[in-house]
Order: sequence, then structure tokens, then C-alpha cells
Amino acid sequence: MSPCSTKTPTKIEIWLIIVSTILLGVFVYSLRDLLLTPFWIFVFLLGVLFPFRSHQSVKHLMIVVGVIFSIWILKQLTGVLTPLILSFVIAYFFDPLIDRFERWRIPRTIGILIVSFFAVSILVLVVLFLIPSLLSELGQLLELIQSQYVPQLKKFVETNLLPLFSGYLKVEEIRSLLSTELPSRLQDILRKFVEGAWNITSGLTTVASQLLNLVLIPFFTFYLLRDYDRLREWFKEHIPESVRSDLVEFYHQANPILSLFLRGQLTVCFIVGILTIIGLYIAGIPFALILGLTAGILNIVPYVGLAVSLGLALLVGLFTPAPLISILKILLIFAIVQALEGTVISPRIMGKRLGLHPAIVVLSILVFSQFFGFIGLLLAVPIAALLKVVILMQWSKTLESANSKLP
Repeated sequence: MSPCSTKTPTKIEIWLIIVSTILLGVFVYSLRDLLLTPFWIFVFLLGVLFPFRSHQSVKHLMIVVGVIFSIWILKQLTGVLTPLILSFVIAYFFDPLIDRFERWRIPRTIGILIVSFFAVSILVLVVLFLIPSLLSELGQLLELIQSQYVPQLKKFVETNLLPLFSGYLKVEEIRSLLSTELPSRLQDILRKFVEGAWNITSGLTTVASQLLNLVLIPFFTFYLLRDYDRLREWFKEHIPESVRSDLVEFYHQANPILSLFLRGQLTVCFIVGILTIIGLYIAGIPFALILGLTAGILNIVPYVGLAVSLGLALLVGLFTPAPLISILKILLIFAIVQALEGTVISPRIMGKRLGLHPAIVVLSILVFSQFFGFIGLLLAVPIAALLKVVILMQWSKTLESANSKLP
């Protein structure tokens, strides 16, 4: 018998193989909850695909699997990475200021300590004075909505709107709905709003207590700020040569956009909020603090933010003792603040816009808010601007490649 010949298995060996295979299947099935996880599926796919990695299609498939697995890993580690991500954002925000201290011959560590002192002082002032006032105004607003705004709204609809449509609508049924349904529906909305705000607050408190964010974020921020330039150069040196030039070019084009949004737009929002609070307070509009903060926060969302904040302010002004005067004051204040923001504040702080057409801005806000909720609403514009950079870079490379092939 030649050395390459194989022995034919006996019936007993065949049955042993069959039974072993069945037992293996039962064993794997019993561990399905343990094995059918993204981690083990990734390991299995990697083991199957790795021997065929020389094929271009298999290589692309492995990249897709790796990207999906990386997204899953990031999702699982979101709670752990939250302090580090927030620290990086804070370090990115303050790095130019620390660099300016260095140009003034102030050591980087001393500059970080100076910025930290002022940041902590502002935070303490906010906790001691701003938050109690905000909670007090919010409580008064909720009480007024239930005690005055709902009855006044009902009276306004019954006396002004229903007579106009009495020939087309069943007035008695609508009055019955206003008497029974409207108060209960508004109370449900307010209850859900308060419960949602409480759940968010309690959830954030739980996360902060579990991860010790109050300690970790300043710790990470200090070292990221101190070594920011060195870390940037280290990452640049360790980028593979094949993609280094593209990533460096993307960074140089994307960094001004992120800086414009994170540093410039947030500063503009802060100033707009302060000016709105001062204007509404001087004009005697109730709940100036809540309305001004809302205007400042929502100013980060183009067009939509102004419409929502102005609408809320007008709604509050409608229920004041002199609604017409209050509405005129609110319109004047918002017009002045927006004029200052467009002609003085934004040009001086931001210098330029993100270069997006207004239609693209509105479309990106609608799309990202639909898929990612409130976070998508806030980040829609910078993400759209970054996508524009990627598309223009790819288009430029395509044109260069096409021109190089011309005779």
C-alpha cells in the first residue's frame, strides 16, 4: 500500500463521527447565547476569511467586517470613553488659548492652571446662582401654564376663533373638547416633559457617579492639554504611509471647520444668549432667563433655532397683561440681537461661514435630526460641512486621475 493511500473508515468509526458531530452541534447550541455574540462572530469570520485575504473582494469584506465590529466595540465602550471624549473636546477647545499663553512666554502648565481656575470659578457661579434662578423660573412657568395660560388659551379660542368657523365646525363639540381634553392633554405633556427632564438628570447623575467623571474629566483634560501638540505629531508619524497624505490633507481642511463650529459657534451662541437675556430682562418680559438661554442654545441650529426660540418668546408675550406691547418688544429685541450677531459678532469671532448653501443646511438638519434626534439636530451642519470636504477631496483626486490618463 502506498504511503499516500488512506484507510477506509469502518462502520463503527463512521457512527462515532456522526455521534460526535451531533454532540458537538448540541454543545454549540447549548452555548448559543455565549457564542452568538458580535465578538465571537467577528472571530469566526476573521478565521474563515483570513486564509483568502489575498483576494481583493475578500479583503474588502474583511474591512467591512472590521468597521462594523469597531462600531460595536465603540458602542459597548461608550460609557467608559465618555470622560475621555469630553476631555478631548475641552482640550481641543482651549488649545489655541494655551498656545497663546506660550507665545506670551507663560509655561504651558501654568497656562492650563490659569484656565482651569477661571473655568472652575465660572462653574461654581453657575451652580450657585444661575441654576437656582433657572429652576425657580421653570417652576413659575409650569405653574402659570396650568393656572393661567390654559384658561386664557381656552377663552381666546372660544371667543375669537370659534365664531369665525361656526358655520363649518361643530362648536359645542369643540367647546366640550376644550373643557375636558385640553387641560388633561397639556398636563400629560407637562408631566412627560418633567419626567423626561428628571430621567435625563438622574441618568447623567448615575453615569457621573459610576464613572467618576467629575474626577476623570479634569484629569484627562489636563494631560491632553499639556501634551496636545506632541500627541498630534505622534499620531501623524504613526499613520501608515499609504494614507498619510490624504489624512493630513483632510485634517488641514477639516480642522478649520471643527474650530469654526466648536470654538466660534459656541462663543457666538453664548453671546447671543447673554444679549437676549439682558434685552428681555430690561424690557420686563417674564421668564427672560429661560427664553434667553433657549435662544442661545438653539442659535447653534441655523434658521430652525431662531424660529423656535422666537416662537416661544412670542407665546410668553401673548399672555402678558399688555400682549401687543410685549410682542413688539420681543420682536425688536430679537431683531437687534440677530442684527448684531450677523454684522458684528459672527464676522469678528468666526470670520467666515462653513460655505454651505442654505438649502443644504436645512436639508442636513432635517435628515440628521430624523436619524439621530436632538444630537443630529445640533451636529447636522458641521457633519454636512465635513462630508463636503470628503466629497471635494475625492472629486479632486478623480479629476487628477482622469487628467493623468489623457494623452
